[in-house]
Amino acid sequence: MPASRERSKPASKLAEMRLDRDLSQVELSKRADVTLRTLIRLEHKQVAQPKVTDYARLAWVLNCRLDELIEDEWLAPLQGPGLPLAQS
Repeated sequence: MPASRERSKPASKLAEMRLDRDLSQVELSKRADVTLRTLIRLEHKQVAQPKVTDYARLAWVLNCRLDELIEDEWLAPLQGPGLPLAQS
């Protein structure tokens, strides 16, 4: 593949999952009934409080679990001492 056509690292787990399944953004947005603008913003982590319903639809179309689309940094606030995801 020529250097100009190489795929850069996806910005999110959502984008990576979509690319792994060879879906275009347009195709995924239509199948999941999520606007293309929303999908692009989700893939670039530009939505401060993403809707679970959007991610649930996307996960269903991508045939993956919802938690596979969760970004690691979203869990950081839950990982301190005494918090739900604290490691013992």
